[in-house]
Amino acid sequence: MRARIVKWLIALTFVCCCTQTHAEEESQPLLISEWLLPVIDAEMNNGVVKFLKRSELPSPPIMVRAEDKNRIQVLLRKPRGWYWIPRHAVRLNTETVLQLVCQDNLKSKQQEYRGYAMRGNEADVPVIACISTEAEN
Repeated sequence: MRARIVKWLIALTFVCCCTQTHAEEESQPLLISEWLLPVIDAEMNNGVVKFLKRSELPSPPIMVRAEDKNRIQVLLRKPRGWYWIPRHAVRLNTETVLQLVCQDNLKSKQQEYRGYAMRGNEADVPVIACISTEAEN
């Protein structure tokens, strides 16, 4: 009898922990933390596409209303309305920034990180590496 009670308590503890973790993940709202492109092609609900400069867009964080496969929907005040934004044009609060060691120098920052690419190694695992390793003067 005691073993059965212990098993039930362990199962109940496990279920409570899983439910709490799932609830915490849902409670965190999805936000735009950064605009990645200088010009964003935003599509309104009626299908009209507008090209918006980053300087005209509101500063992040901006709450995401809905997610589609390759785009997200946000409410913009100027120009007013709900817009579908391409997923690749923004960085969300759930994403982390990948910074290579070779991107730390001033020359690479001036080139806006051009010259970096995905490479494959012997095990066919993609690796991000610097294409050019010029020394900074």
